[in-house]
Order: sequence, then structure tokens, then C-alpha cells
Amino acid sequence: MINLANLIGMRSLIIFESGTQENITHNDITYSDYIFKPIGREYFNKDQIFAQKNRAKKFFQRIDTGCKCYGFFNGNDRVVSYVWASVALPIALSVPLTYKLNLKLNSGNAYLWDCFTSPEYRRQGFYRQGLIKAKSICLKNGAKRVYMVCDRGNTISKAGILSAGFEEISRLFIFRFGHTYLIKKSRNPLQLFRKGQELDIN
Repeated sequence: MINLANLIGMRSLIIFESGTQENITHNDITYSDYIFKPIGREYFNKDQIFAQKNRAKKFFQRIDTGCKCYGFFNGNDRVVSYVWASVALPIALSVPLTYKLNLKLNSGNAYLWDCFTSPEYRRQGFYRQGLIKAKSICLKNGAKRVYMVCDRGNTISKAGILSAGFEEISRLFIFRFGHTYLIKKSRNPLQLFRKGQELDIN
């Protein structure tokens, strides 16, 4: 029997942008016991934070495509929070968005996505500070703009993104019918997409 819930769906997303201006402080937490740095692929098979939902397998594939993973490490060299960063330099880059759609980043743009904090470390500012630090790395590496996307109903994520210096620039409504998608982006007309197509974030 065909499960219609797997074929039909709707998502309402918000697109955020942050430019080159750095006006956010980095001192919400005392970080003497934590280090923010790139997460090497050797951690994907040994660190507990990557054990759920088959994350390790997906993350190896991401590293191979040039995406970077950054995170906070505690004193035991355990990853407590991470964020993925994709920088489209010097050429355009395609990253997963939702369902089977991809997001196109034009050259000079960066994208922060798939952020996660271990439950015992939540509500301590790691999400916000991770975004600030990862954004700063992207800008120092030559990105002109850094983007993020979150579900409209995810108020906690939205608050963290805004507090990290991002601004809402548009809304995205995605209606899914099997492998066909109707997409409405703010003031743009309704567009038809197919599975695997790229949606330009601009």
C-alpha cells in the first residue's frame, strides 16, 4: 500500500542572510574548557554525537564534496555541538535543502546548515556562538554573504540565528507531490521543480 504521507507534504521555510559586517560579541560563555575548531573525519566513527540517524555515513560523503564541519570540543576531546559550513569559492556549489531538492550557492556565498548540540549542552549558548564563529570563518575565507535556512515554526532556531547577526530576507513555501514540487519564494511567482533540481538562494 502506498503511504500518501511519504508522497505529499508542505514546508514553510525562512531564508536568512548575514553580510560582511561583524558586530556580534563572542563572549556569552566562558570557553576556557571548550575549543571551537574543524571536526576531522576521524571523529565521525568514534564520537557519540555522530552515532544517531546514520550521520557518520552521510558526513563522510559531505567531507568528500568539500563541505566543512566545525564544532565545540570539551576537555575530553568530545564534540558537544557542531555546524556544517559550505563556501562556494571559487565556483558555485550545491547543498541539500529539503526533501530531494538542492540549494544553489553562487560563487562568493556561504551557507551554514545542519547544526546540532548534544541534549545535555543545550540552552547554554553553543548554537548561537557556533553560528557566530562559523560565520566569521566563512567571511575570513572570502565569502561575501552567509546564508541560513530554518523551518518557520522552529522558534528556538530562528531566535539563535537572529541573535547571531543574521536577518530574514525571504520566505519559502514548498509543496511536494511525489517527485514534483511547487515552490513560492516571497514575491516571486510560483515555480515548478523536479527531484534533484537546484533552487537558487538569491
